[in-house]
Amino acid sequence: MNAVIAIASGAPAEALADEMEVSNGAPPDLVAPGADPVAGQAAVGAHEVVEPIEAPSYLYTPDGIFFVPHWYIERDKNMPVLIKASMWKEMQQHHGKFTAVNFLCTTTVRAENIVAMTLINPENPHGRYKRCHWFVRIAVHGGSKMFKETFGANFLWQLPYGTCTKIVQEIKAYEATNNVPHAQSSALVGILRPTSQDIVAKEWRDLQPVSALDGYYDKLFAMSVKPIRRTVALPKDNPRPILDRITRPTAFQTPRRSRLDFSKFPDDLCMHIFGIASTRWLNSHESSDWSALLALRAVSRSTKAIVEEGAERVLNEMLLGVKNALVSGNVAEITKVRDRILDTGLTTLSFVLDTNNPKFVNLARLRTNRKPGTMPPPKPPPSLKRQNTICYNIDSDDYIQDRLTDKSVQRIQFEKDNAFIRRQMKRRRILTDRNKVQ
Repeated sequence: MNAVIAIASGAPAEALADEMEVSNGAPPDLVAPGADPVAGQAAVGAHEVVEPIEAPSYLYTPDGIFFVPHWYIERDKNMPVLIKASMWKEMQQHHGKFTAVNFLCTTTVRAENIVAMTLINPENPHGRYKRCHWFVRIAVHGGSKMFKETFGANFLWQLPYGTCTKIVQEIKAYEATNNVPHAQSSALVGILRPTSQDIVAKEWRDLQPVSALDGYYDKLFAMSVKPIRRTVALPKDNPRPILDRITRPTAFQTPRRSRLDFSKFPDDLCMHIFGIASTRWLNSHESSDWSALLALRAVSRSTKAIVEEGAERVLNEMLLGVKNALVSGNVAEITKVRDRILDTGLTTLSFVLDTNNPKFVNLARLRTNRKPGTMPPPKPPPSLKRQNTICYNIDSDDYIQDRLTDKSVQRIQFEKDNAFIRRQMKRRRILTDRNKVQ
């Protein structure tokens, strides 16, 4: 009889093979790794019964990633809240201040989605729990066929106490309306009712800090979000770094001296200044800096080459960091790459999908939230500008020759008026000269 591999998280056996492949040190690509054929044959043709494997559960905090032991989880139906790839992209500004509330505004949270973590009171082990917090699992679709699984289903995110109170009231109203017996009442309104406090990792002694992750999708999701210390994000949480600004000297701050004449500078000095400016703007998350970078790129061929070379260099540095973090799984490297990508104003999943051959066009798509592979619109054909050579008779308002046939009525009237004024001025000049001679 064939053996059956049971995974508690509900993921297929391919996910287990993927995790084994990455943990063994094989260099993974930037897309989801394929199933291991050897592991698949072992799962189908083996005659030994394999013990069920429980998927790990993690808490992601600003202090690091913690492994949650199974005895802390009192209730878990393993029903994550699914987030579409389009919604994940629209909520890009919340990736650096990640909380469950921001991604559940347009989603209905059901009782099956709630995971309850409990902490026993040592003074009263058979009474009410000392701490009881509600969490949800969020599973994000990658938005591409290259990703075989969702991201983030193994991470737990705490719900605010206000949201938990509303859920408790709705469950009570449902049970009262349907006359549910007290013996069959939900534990969420009884012994698993949440306590009004955000989770503090120090109180849970068995929470183990994780130094390395094994799952490919867990690593990639950890690079995609930056958590905060509370359940509701505030403007002061996880501020983006303030970029260094070079202040102009006082002599150049007056209106007349605000512009530098780069034509008088040596070529190598100009290129050095443009290189510093492009590097600062490429690593900035401000939209104004991106506009300034595009303006610098349009100055000349030399500045265009400087901007494109800088874009390739920045993307290659990020790409190398992502590859090293995926191979090692080190949490410190993962957080370092996460901060580099998010502080630049990019999205990690979009970056992974659109950096096979880093070019400036890749960065332009990432900054403007375009789909991978989208190319800019073609340039319009150059228009043939014909000279506007019009000859007028000084004694008549009619045209003698007009090479432009697509003029508007207003333009024609404007030219007639100008011709009339010029004729009047010429006649007045001629009469003035005649009077002087006489």
